[in-house]
Amino acid sequence: MKAVEYGVTTFNYNELPPPPNCPPLSTSAFKHAGTVPKSTISASSSDADKKQRMVTLLKARQTELKTAALKAKETGNLDLAKTHLRAAHSIDPMIQSIEAGIPIDLSQLPKSPSAMGALGADGGSNDSVGLAYKGPVLTGITCDPPRTFELTMSTTEDKHLRQQVLSDQFREQAREAEKLAVRLTQVGFGELAGKVTELAKISYASLKAVRSDVPYYFEWANLPQLNVNHDLAERKLEVCVLRGFVYPIPPDVAGADKLDTQVEVHLPIPSSDNPQKHITEWVKHTRDPDYSNTVSLFDVDTKSRSFQFLVKNNRGLRASVFYSRGLFRSARLLGTANFSLKDLVHSATISPIADLMEGRKAVGGRLQIRVRQRSSGSGPQVIACRKPWLCLSFPKSVPPSVKYVGPKTMGHETSGSSHHSTSGSRTSPDMRVSADGHREHSPRTMVVSADNRNESVSSGDSRHHQSSYKLYSLTVLKSDRTQTEQYLRDPQLTHADRHKYEHRLRVINDLIEGLQHRLLGPDASTQLKTYVNELNALADETDRKYRDAKRRGAESDMTEYKRRLELILGELDYYQKKLRA
Repeated sequence: MKAVEYGVTTFNYNELPPPPNCPPLSTSAFKHAGTVPKSTISASSSDADKKQRMVTLLKARQTELKTAALKAKETGNLDLAKTHLRAAHSIDPMIQSIEAGIPIDLSQLPKSPSAMGALGADGGSNDSVGLAYKGPVLTGITCDPPRTFELTMSTTEDKHLRQQVLSDQFREQAREAEKLAVRLTQVGFGELAGKVTELAKISYASLKAVRSDVPYYFEWANLPQLNVNHDLAERKLEVCVLRGFVYPIPPDVAGADKLDTQVEVHLPIPSSDNPQKHITEWVKHTRDPDYSNTVSLFDVDTKSRSFQFLVKNNRGLRASVFYSRGLFRSARLLGTANFSLKDLVHSATISPIADLMEGRKAVGGRLQIRVRQRSSGSGPQVIACRKPWLCLSFPKSVPPSVKYVGPKTMGHETSGSSHHSTSGSRTSPDMRVSADGHREHSPRTMVVSADNRNESVSSGDSRHHQSSYKLYSLTVLKSDRTQTEQYLRDPQLTHADRHKYEHRLRVINDLIEGLQHRLLGPDASTQLKTYVNELNALADETDRKYRDAKRRGAESDMTEYKRRLELILGELDYYQKKLRA
């Protein structure tokens, strides 16, 4: 070092001790230090672009949270506003880390306000808890992708890397479904195991289509889960402190990177005066700690009256979060989270979330735990666990005698096939675009060409559907297009939502184009008569859905079906007058 100060630059680097975990230094490594290979420049440029995209996404999430905080403040919900603001500020260290070239854990990124709103009032998640399993595995209801998947795809422009992310997701889903099918088979649920096995086969089959650039989407899957934990004894209750979310920074702590916390769990059994306690390890330098390596076993007879009384009377665990104040100073209480165990009546495993409190005042931040018992008190043997499931939008296989009719050829190849969506690369053939962004599965699963009309296949009730074609209204489609265009003008729209709405707008435009082509073609008079009959059938179907929603008390569905019915009846009246003229 002194030689460098005097201008000496030639050394025998082999005599220097190598740095820890590094190979020995060599003089040849420094001969052409000024020459940088083109591949290195290209790689560094790609890394810089990815870094910039990641920073842009993080700043967009930060803006989204700050906007939500402002809206919550305007509505008078100051606690929610503070929560969103703390979450927004917690992104600053992530941005600084990325700019410094330090990798970050994307799973620690605060959720968007819409995802936070999906949490229940008691802090629980929106997954099904203790509900008996029924219905199909795939619900047909689209949902947002997992945060890590969404950010990875958003920050990756390379086609092959994006395909690799999709392939990894499909393989993970297939392995999960296979393991679940094995467990279900072992305990005698062969029918459910068959459903899950089919799900695994679909994921494996989708791997072959990943390189064909088929559009993908996520929908909710109700995976059947055994409502029993065979690895636990009857007299054991397992409590795992999972993670904390956006802890407040105490005034005597310099910053989020100086916050060290631990959690003490109290179970008031055998009594409140003599509770059982377990303490986690210290988690350092973060306000979003992960305690998931700490598992505590409490000695509890889950069949005893005292435990049943504790569960049914909405009492349960208390978790106290402590923070370190430095060397030779005792830890101080940051906040207390109280967890209800009432869901253990129906479920063997629960994962509640609770706010940190100081008395009756929320101090900010949340804590999540997982509680497991061997079996539930009175719950079903199998419950539904909801999670996002990756799917591709390619058409399902159909018999050779049935062919799909696109909007470009509908006017010539069919006399009654109204408005099929575009080719399978756009959307699934049995999918209807609705105004709320969900997929509505039509009772008619296929569009049949004119020469095969008598071989049509219908899974719906023939009393309500007089043809085997999908029914659409030109007025309703135009209304949906206007509404979708309004959604796309929202500057706060997430990348995933924007992709979904743009895809929906393309589908709607193709449907409108196909309808107009039918009604303005060479056989317009015949097509108009057919279209009027289809509008009558569609009005009957919409009226039936409206009455069904009214019977269920679904106000939002009632409003939507009533709006659509009014549009359909207005259009029907117009074309009937046109026919009479």
